[in-house]
Amino acid sequence: MRRLFPRRELCHRHDFITAGALENQLYLLSLNRAGRDYGGSAFCRPWMDETRPKLLFDAHREELRRFEVTAGEIRAARASYSFLADRLADYDALPCR
Repeated sequence: MRRLFPRRELCHRHDFITAGALENQLYLLSLNRAGRDYGGSAFCRPWMDETRPKLLFDAHREELRRFEVTAGEIRAARASYSFLADRLADYDALPCR
């Protein structure tokens, strides 16, 4: 899926990509065109907090960056994400109306 977000909507785009990376415990690279009305690409890790924030690109400059991604970081995020404690052993047993 490709989407362009104009500059005025940039703050909302960053919220959506951060939520997507955290919900799915995966790496997410959001690239946006450079220029006056676009830019501000971001790299999200499977888990982010105040010690490991998302990495933001310059808003109006084209640049090449390298990021290290590991399966181990994904496994660690998935193992420690607290929502996993809420899983049910059998979802078919839920009452449906």
